[in-house]
Amino acid sequence: MIKSLFKRSGVHFGGSIISKIFTSTVYIVLSRFISPAEYGQATLVVTFSMLGSVVGDYGLSQWYQKQENEKEAFRSFMRARLILAVISSLALFTLITTLDWLPFSLALVTSSVLLPHALLSIATAYLIRHKDVFKPSLQQVIQSVPILIIMLIKQHSVTVLDAVTAYLIGDIVAVFLLFPRKKLSDLEGARTPFFATLRSATKYALLNYTSATYARADSILVRGFLGNAALGFYGLAYRYLEYFALLPASLVQITFPIFARDSKSAKKHIFALAGLMGIFGTVFGGLLALLSPVIITGFHGSEYAPAIIVMQILSATLVFMFINAPLSSYVQSSDLVKKFLPYGILNTALNVSLNILLIPTWGLQGAAVAMLVTECTGLLINLWFTKQLTRIS
Repeated sequence: MIKSLFKRSGVHFGGSIISKIFTSTVYIVLSRFISPAEYGQATLVVTFSMLGSVVGDYGLSQWYQKQENEKEAFRSFMRARLILAVISSLALFTLITTLDWLPFSLALVTSSVLLPHALLSIATAYLIRHKDVFKPSLQQVIQSVPILIIMLIKQHSVTVLDAVTAYLIGDIVAVFLLFPRKKLSDLEGARTPFFATLRSATKYALLNYTSATYARADSILVRGFLGNAALGFYGLAYRYLEYFALLPASLVQITFPIFARDSKSAKKHIFALAGLMGIFGTVFGGLLALLSPVIITGFHGSEYAPAIIVMQILSATLVFMFINAPLSSYVQSSDLVKKFLPYGILNTALNVSLNILLIPTWGLQGAAVAMLVTECTGLLINLWFTKQLTRIS
Protein backbone atom coordinates (compact mmCIF):
# COMPACT_ATOMS: atom_id res chain seq x y z
CA MET A 1 0.00 0.00 0.00
CA ILE A 2 2.79 2.43 0.91
CA LYS A 3 4.43 1.93 -2.49
CA SER A 4 1.11 2.56 -4.24
CA LEU A 5 0.42 5.68 -2.18
CA PHE A 6 3.83 7.16 -2.89
CA LYS A 7 3.47 6.32 -6.58
CA ARG A 8 0.16 8.18 -6.84
CA SER A 9 1.32 10.97 -4.55
CA GLY A 10 4.53 11.09 -6.58
CA VAL A 11 2.58 11.73 -9.77
CA HIS A 12 0.67 14.49 -8.04
CA PHE A 13 3.87 15.70 -6.40
CA GLY A 14 5.72 15.71 -9.72
CA GLY A 15 3.03 17.85 -11.29
CA SER A 16 2.92 20.04 -8.20
CA ILE A 17 6.69 20.51 -8.31
CA ILE A 18 6.46 21.67 -11.92
CA SER A 19 3.58 23.93 -10.96
CA LYS A 20 5.24 25.28 -7.81
CA ILE A 21 8.61 25.89 -9.48
CA PHE A 22 6.89 27.87 -12.21
CA THR A 23 4.63 29.74 -9.79
CA SER A 24 7.49 30.47 -7.39
CA THR A 25 9.58 31.79 -10.27
CA VAL A 26 6.74 34.12 -11.21
CA TYR A 27 6.49 35.37 -7.62
CA ILE A 28 10.28 35.75 -7.39
CA VAL A 29 10.20 37.94 -10.48
CA LEU A 30 7.24 39.87 -9.04
CA SER A 31 9.19 40.59 -5.84
CA ARG A 32 11.91 42.20 -7.97
CA PHE A 33 9.42 44.65 -9.49
CA ILE A 34 7.46 45.67 -6.37
CA SER A 35 8.37 46.79 -2.84
CA PRO A 36 8.03 44.62 0.29
CA ALA A 37 4.92 46.63 1.24
CA GLU A 38 3.34 45.87 -2.14
CA TYR A 39 4.39 42.23 -1.81
CA GLY A 40 2.64 42.24 1.56
CA GLN A 41 -0.46 43.55 -0.17
CA ALA A 42 -0.23 40.71 -2.69
CA THR A 43 0.15 38.23 0.19
CA LEU A 44 -2.99 39.67 1.76
CA VAL A 45 -4.88 39.11 -1.49
CA VAL A 46 -3.75 35.47 -1.54
CA THR A 47 -4.77 35.08 2.12
CA PHE A 48 -8.23 36.54 1.60
CA SER A 49 -8.91 34.52 -1.55
CA MET A 50 -7.75 31.31 0.15
CA LEU A 51 -9.94 31.90 3.20
CA GLY A 52 -12.90 32.82 0.99
CA SER A 53 -12.48 29.66 -1.06
CA VAL A 54 -12.35 27.47 2.06
CA VAL A 55 -15.49 29.11 3.42
CA GLY A 56 -17.23 28.61 0.09
CA ASP A 57 -16.21 24.98 -0.18
CA TYR A 58 -17.74 24.15 3.23
CA GLY A 59 -16.10 20.72 3.25
CA LEU A 60 -18.10 19.72 0.16
CA SER A 61 -15.03 18.42 -1.69
CA GLN A 62 -14.42 15.86 1.07
CA TRP A 63 -18.12 15.11 1.41
CA TYR A 64 -18.22 14.30 -2.32
CA GLN A 65 -15.30 11.87 -1.97
CA LYS A 66 -17.19 9.92 0.70
CA GLN A 67 -20.45 9.40 -1.20
CA GLU A 68 -21.32 6.06 -2.78
CA ASN A 69 -23.60 7.42 -5.54
CA GLU A 70 -21.16 9.54 -7.52
CA LYS A 71 -23.64 10.96 -10.03
CA GLU A 72 -26.12 12.17 -7.43
CA ALA A 73 -23.29 13.42 -5.23
CA PHE A 74 -21.77 15.46 -8.08
CA ARG A 75 -25.10 17.16 -8.79
CA SER A 76 -25.54 18.05 -5.14
CA PHE A 77 -21.90 19.10 -4.82
CA MET A 78 -21.97 21.42 -7.80
CA ARG A 79 -25.21 23.15 -6.87
CA ALA A 80 -24.22 23.73 -3.25
CA ARG A 81 -20.69 24.83 -4.14
CA LEU A 82 -21.85 27.46 -6.64
CA ILE A 83 -24.46 28.89 -4.28
CA LEU A 84 -21.89 29.19 -1.51
CA ALA A 85 -19.38 30.74 -3.93
CA VAL A 86 -21.71 33.65 -4.63
CA ILE A 87 -22.45 34.14 -0.92
CA SER A 88 -18.77 33.96 0.11
CA SER A 89 -17.73 36.34 -2.69
CA LEU A 90 -20.19 38.98 -1.52
CA ALA A 91 -19.19 38.45 2.12
CA LEU A 92 -15.47 38.75 1.30
CA PHE A 93 -16.00 41.98 -0.64
CA THR A 94 -17.91 43.42 2.31
CA LEU A 95 -15.17 42.37 4.75
CA ILE A 96 -12.30 43.80 2.70
CA THR A 97 -14.02 47.12 2.11
CA THR A 98 -14.93 47.37 5.80
CA LEU A 99 -11.33 46.74 6.93
CA ASP A 100 -10.07 49.16 4.25
CA TRP A 101 -6.83 47.19 3.89
CA LEU A 102 -7.06 47.04 0.08
CA PRO A 103 -8.16 49.59 -2.55
CA PHE A 104 -11.73 49.22 -3.85
CA SER A 105 -10.67 47.90 -7.26
CA LEU A 106 -8.36 45.30 -5.71
CA ALA A 107 -11.10 44.24 -3.29
CA LEU A 108 -13.50 43.77 -6.20
CA VAL A 109 -11.11 41.60 -8.22
CA THR A 110 -10.07 39.59 -5.15
CA SER A 111 -13.65 38.72 -4.25
CA SER A 112 -14.44 37.88 -7.90
CA VAL A 113 -11.69 35.23 -7.89
CA LEU A 114 -13.87 33.05 -5.64
CA LEU A 115 -16.29 32.28 -8.48
CA PRO A 116 -13.85 30.50 -10.83
CA HIS A 117 -12.19 29.02 -7.72
CA ALA A 118 -15.49 27.26 -6.98
CA LEU A 119 -15.53 25.61 -10.41
CA LEU A 120 -11.88 24.63 -10.02
CA SER A 121 -12.54 22.99 -6.65
CA ILE A 122 -15.35 20.99 -8.26
CA ALA A 123 -13.05 19.97 -11.11
CA THR A 124 -10.22 19.00 -8.75
CA ALA A 125 -12.47 16.86 -6.55
CA TYR A 126 -13.91 15.13 -9.61
CA LEU A 127 -10.52 14.43 -11.21
CA ILE A 128 -9.01 13.07 -7.98
CA ARG A 129 -12.02 10.85 -7.35
CA HIS A 130 -11.52 9.44 -10.83
CA LYS A 131 -7.76 8.97 -10.17
CA ASP A 132 -6.63 11.68 -12.57
CA VAL A 133 -4.21 13.37 -10.17
CA PHE A 134 -1.82 15.01 -12.64
CA LYS A 135 -4.14 17.63 -14.14
CA PRO A 136 -5.10 19.26 -10.82
CA SER A 137 -1.44 19.59 -9.91
CA LEU A 138 -0.85 21.82 -12.96
CA GLN A 139 -3.59 24.26 -12.01
CA GLN A 140 -1.18 26.82 -10.60
CA VAL A 141 0.86 26.92 -13.81
CA ILE A 142 -2.24 27.80 -15.78
CA GLN A 143 -3.18 30.48 -13.24
CA SER A 144 0.30 32.02 -13.19
CA VAL A 145 1.00 32.28 -16.93
CA PRO A 146 -1.02 35.51 -17.36
CA ILE A 147 0.85 37.06 -14.39
CA LEU A 148 4.17 36.29 -16.06
CA ILE A 149 2.94 37.77 -19.34
CA ILE A 150 1.77 41.02 -17.73
CA MET A 151 5.08 41.35 -15.86
CA LEU A 152 7.09 40.84 -19.04
CA ILE A 153 5.02 43.51 -20.73
CA LYS A 154 4.92 46.12 -17.96
CA GLN A 155 8.03 45.18 -15.94
CA HIS A 156 8.76 47.88 -13.32
CA SER A 157 5.41 49.57 -13.91
CA VAL A 158 3.46 46.44 -12.96
CA THR A 159 1.08 46.83 -10.01
CA VAL A 160 -0.55 44.41 -7.57
CA LEU A 161 -3.87 45.07 -9.32
CA ASP A 162 -2.31 44.04 -12.63
CA ALA A 163 -1.05 40.79 -11.10
CA VAL A 164 -4.35 39.93 -9.41
CA THR A 165 -6.36 40.70 -12.55
CA ALA A 166 -4.01 38.46 -14.55
CA TYR A 167 -4.51 35.75 -11.90
CA LEU A 168 -8.29 36.01 -12.36
CA ILE A 169 -7.82 35.55 -16.10
CA GLY A 170 -5.65 32.49 -15.40
CA ASP A 171 -8.38 31.11 -13.15
CA ILE A 172 -10.91 31.38 -15.95
CA VAL A 173 -8.54 29.65 -18.38
CA ALA A 174 -7.92 26.87 -15.84
CA VAL A 175 -11.67 26.32 -15.50
CA PHE A 176 -11.98 26.01 -19.26
CA LEU A 177 -9.15 23.46 -19.44
CA LEU A 178 -9.85 21.36 -16.32
CA PHE A 179 -13.58 21.39 -15.69
CA PRO A 180 -15.29 18.12 -16.74
CA ARG A 181 -17.78 19.66 -19.17
CA LYS A 182 -19.24 16.25 -19.98
CA LYS A 183 -20.76 16.28 -16.50
CA LEU A 184 -22.91 19.29 -17.39
CA SER A 185 -25.20 17.06 -19.42
CA ASP A 186 -25.75 14.90 -16.34
CA LEU A 187 -26.91 17.59 -13.92
CA GLU A 188 -30.60 16.71 -14.21
CA GLY A 189 -31.73 13.98 -11.88
CA ALA A 190 -31.85 13.05 -8.21
CA ARG A 191 -29.80 15.13 -5.81
CA THR A 192 -29.52 15.62 -2.08
CA PRO A 193 -31.45 18.70 -0.86
CA PHE A 194 -29.23 21.76 -0.38
CA PHE A 195 -29.44 22.02 3.40
CA ALA A 196 -29.18 18.27 3.83
CA THR A 197 -25.96 18.38 1.81
CA LEU A 198 -24.60 21.14 4.04
CA ARG A 199 -25.53 19.26 7.19
CA SER A 200 -23.68 16.17 5.94
CA ALA A 201 -20.62 18.26 5.06
CA THR A 202 -20.56 20.27 8.30
CA LYS A 203 -17.96 18.13 10.05
CA TYR A 204 -15.58 18.56 7.12
CA ALA A 205 -16.37 22.29 6.98
CA LEU A 206 -15.38 22.70 10.62
CA LEU A 207 -12.15 20.82 9.97
CA ASN A 208 -11.34 22.96 6.93
CA TYR A 209 -12.27 26.21 8.66
CA THR A 210 -10.07 25.25 11.59
CA SER A 211 -7.18 24.37 9.25
CA ALA A 212 -7.58 27.56 7.21
CA THR A 213 -7.66 29.72 10.34
CA TYR A 214 -4.60 27.88 11.61
CA ALA A 215 -2.74 28.41 8.33
CA ARG A 216 -3.69 32.03 7.64
CA ALA A 217 -4.51 33.76 10.92
CA ASP A 218 -0.83 34.61 11.34
CA SER A 219 -0.82 36.55 8.06
CA ILE A 220 -3.88 38.55 9.09
CA LEU A 221 -2.38 39.29 12.51
CA VAL A 222 1.04 40.21 11.08
CA ARG A 223 -0.73 42.68 8.79
CA GLY A 224 -2.80 44.04 11.66
CA PHE A 225 0.10 44.46 14.10
CA LEU A 226 3.08 45.17 11.83
CA GLY A 227 1.76 46.42 8.46
CA ASN A 228 2.14 45.48 4.80
CA ALA A 229 5.96 45.46 4.60
CA ALA A 230 6.25 43.00 7.48
CA LEU A 231 3.60 40.83 5.84
CA GLY A 232 5.69 40.94 2.67
CA PHE A 233 8.69 39.47 4.54
CA TYR A 234 6.58 36.88 6.35
CA GLY A 235 4.62 35.97 3.22
CA LEU A 236 7.82 35.38 1.26
CA ALA A 237 9.23 33.03 3.93
CA TYR A 238 5.91 31.22 4.22
CA ARG A 239 5.78 30.72 0.46
CA TYR A 240 8.99 28.70 0.62
CA LEU A 241 7.60 26.66 3.50
CA GLU A 242 4.63 25.79 1.31
CA TYR A 243 7.00 24.94 -1.52
CA PHE A 244 8.81 22.32 0.57
CA ALA A 245 5.51 21.10 2.06
CA LEU A 246 4.26 19.99 -1.37
CA LEU A 247 4.80 16.29 -0.70
CA PRO A 248 2.76 16.13 2.52
CA ALA A 249 0.03 18.29 0.98
CA SER A 250 -0.07 15.96 -2.02
CA LEU A 251 -0.16 12.91 0.22
CA VAL A 252 -3.14 14.24 2.20
CA GLN A 253 -5.10 15.01 -0.95
CA ILE A 254 -4.47 11.55 -2.39
CA THR A 255 -4.83 9.47 0.78
CA PHE A 256 -8.09 10.95 2.08
CA PRO A 257 -10.38 9.12 -0.38
CA ILE A 258 -8.26 5.95 -0.05
CA PHE A 259 -8.36 5.97 3.75
CA ALA A 260 -12.08 6.78 3.66
CA ARG A 261 -12.83 3.62 1.68
CA ASP A 262 -10.13 1.22 2.93
CA SER A 263 -9.39 1.97 6.58
CA LYS A 264 -8.22 -1.59 7.30
CA SER A 265 -5.29 -1.37 4.88
CA ALA A 266 -4.45 2.11 6.14
CA LYS A 267 -4.36 0.79 9.70
CA LYS A 268 -1.58 -1.65 8.82
CA HIS A 269 0.75 0.93 7.30
CA ILE A 270 -0.04 4.30 8.90
CA PHE A 271 2.89 4.43 11.35
CA ALA A 272 5.42 3.20 8.78
CA LEU A 273 4.15 5.87 6.39
CA ALA A 274 4.45 8.54 9.10
CA GLY A 275 8.02 7.41 9.85
CA LEU A 276 9.06 7.71 6.21
CA MET A 277 7.48 11.15 6.01
CA GLY A 278 9.43 12.17 9.12
CA ILE A 279 12.69 11.31 7.38
CA PHE A 280 11.73 13.36 4.33
CA GLY A 281 10.67 16.27 6.54
CA THR A 282 13.99 16.27 8.39
CA VAL A 283 15.94 16.38 5.12
CA PHE A 284 13.84 19.11 3.52
CA GLY A 285 13.70 21.17 6.73
CA GLY A 286 17.47 21.03 7.11
CA LEU A 287 18.01 22.10 3.51
CA LEU A 288 15.60 25.01 3.83
CA ALA A 289 17.26 26.26 7.04
CA LEU A 290 20.73 25.96 5.53
CA LEU A 291 19.88 27.67 2.25
CA SER A 292 17.64 30.45 3.64
CA PRO A 293 20.21 33.28 3.38
CA VAL A 294 21.16 32.34 -0.18
CA ILE A 295 17.52 31.98 -1.27
CA ILE A 296 16.34 35.28 0.20
CA THR A 297 19.23 37.62 -0.56
CA GLY A 298 20.25 35.90 -3.79
CA PHE A 299 16.83 35.68 -5.43
CA HIS A 300 14.89 38.52 -3.80
CA GLY A 301 17.50 41.09 -2.86
CA SER A 302 18.81 42.48 0.42
CA GLU A 303 15.65 44.49 1.09
CA TYR A 304 13.95 41.17 1.91
CA ALA A 305 16.66 40.14 4.42
CA PRO A 306 14.25 40.21 7.44
CA ALA A 307 12.59 37.11 5.92
CA ILE A 308 15.71 34.96 6.55
CA ILE A 309 15.24 34.34 10.27
CA VAL A 310 11.52 33.71 9.71
CA MET A 311 12.29 31.08 7.08
CA GLN A 312 14.83 29.38 9.34
CA ILE A 313 12.33 29.06 12.19
CA LEU A 314 9.58 27.88 9.86
CA SER A 315 11.90 25.25 8.36
CA ALA A 316 11.75 23.34 11.67
CA THR A 317 7.99 22.97 11.28
CA LEU A 318 8.50 20.86 8.15
CA VAL A 319 9.41 17.80 10.25
CA PHE A 320 6.07 18.00 12.05
CA MET A 321 4.16 18.83 8.86
CA PHE A 322 5.51 15.77 7.08
CA ILE A 323 4.69 13.39 9.95
CA ASN A 324 1.29 14.99 10.46
CA ALA A 325 0.25 14.57 6.82
CA PRO A 326 -0.68 10.84 6.80
CA LEU A 327 -1.83 10.89 10.43
CA SER A 328 -4.25 13.80 9.94
CA SER A 329 -5.60 12.30 6.71
CA TYR A 330 -6.18 8.97 8.48
CA VAL A 331 -7.94 10.57 11.46
CA GLN A 332 -10.05 13.00 9.44
CA SER A 333 -11.30 10.27 7.09
CA SER A 334 -12.37 8.10 10.04
CA ASP A 335 -15.50 7.92 12.20
CA LEU A 336 -13.61 9.68 15.01
CA VAL A 337 -13.61 12.96 13.11
CA LYS A 338 -16.32 14.49 15.32
CA LYS A 339 -14.32 13.66 18.46
CA PHE A 340 -11.20 15.09 16.82
CA LEU A 341 -12.82 18.45 16.02
CA PRO A 342 -12.66 20.03 19.51
CA TYR A 343 -8.94 19.23 19.73
CA GLY A 344 -8.29 20.74 16.31
CA ILE A 345 -10.21 23.84 17.31
CA LEU A 346 -8.24 24.10 20.57
CA ASN A 347 -4.94 23.85 18.71
CA THR A 348 -6.05 26.58 16.33
CA ALA A 349 -7.10 28.72 19.30
CA LEU A 350 -3.65 28.14 20.80
CA ASN A 351 -2.04 29.21 17.51
CA VAL A 352 -4.08 32.41 17.29
CA SER A 353 -3.47 33.19 20.98
CA LEU A 354 0.28 32.72 20.64
CA ASN A 355 0.31 34.97 17.58
CA ILE A 356 -1.57 37.69 19.45
CA LEU A 357 0.80 37.33 22.40
CA LEU A 358 4.11 37.02 20.56
CA ILE A 359 3.82 39.21 17.45
CA PRO A 360 3.65 42.56 19.34
CA THR A 361 6.76 41.66 21.37
CA TRP A 362 8.82 39.40 19.06
CA GLY A 363 7.59 40.66 15.71
CA LEU A 364 7.82 38.28 12.74
CA GLN A 365 9.81 35.75 14.77
CA GLY A 366 6.88 35.52 17.18
CA ALA A 367 4.54 34.43 14.39
CA ALA A 368 7.03 31.77 13.24
CA VAL A 369 7.50 30.45 16.80
CA ALA A 370 3.72 30.24 17.24
CA MET A 371 3.52 28.05 14.13
CA LEU A 372 6.36 25.82 15.34
CA VAL A 373 4.80 25.26 18.77
CA THR A 374 1.36 24.41 17.44
CA GLU A 375 2.69 22.08 14.75
CA CYS A 376 4.23 20.11 17.61
CA THR A 377 1.00 20.06 19.66
CA GLY A 378 -0.92 19.14 16.50
CA LEU A 379 1.34 16.14 16.03
CA LEU A 380 0.67 14.97 19.59
CA ILE A 381 -3.09 15.22 18.99
CA ASN A 382 -2.90 13.27 15.73
CA LEU A 383 -0.72 10.59 17.29
CA TRP A 384 -3.18 10.08 20.13
CA PHE A 385 -6.17 9.72 17.78
CA THR A 386 -4.24 7.46 15.41
CA LYS A 387 -3.41 5.15 18.31
CA GLN A 388 -7.11 5.07 19.23
CA LEU A 389 -8.02 4.10 15.68
CA THR A 390 -5.41 1.36 15.38
CA ARG A 391 -6.78 -0.25 18.55
CA ILE A 392 -10.27 -0.48 17.04
CA SER A 393 -10.76 -3.89 15.47
